[in-house]
Amino acid sequence: MFGFDISDLKSGIYMVNIKNNRNQTFTSKLIKI
Repeated sequence: MFGFDISDLKSGIYMVNIKNNRNQTFTSKLIKI
């Protein structure tokens, strides 16, 4: 249960970080790859 919760939380935080990240070019490059 903990592993699933942690992975879900991690992906959520990652998405939030990408949204709030001002370096859109860097994030879009990561997403494209």
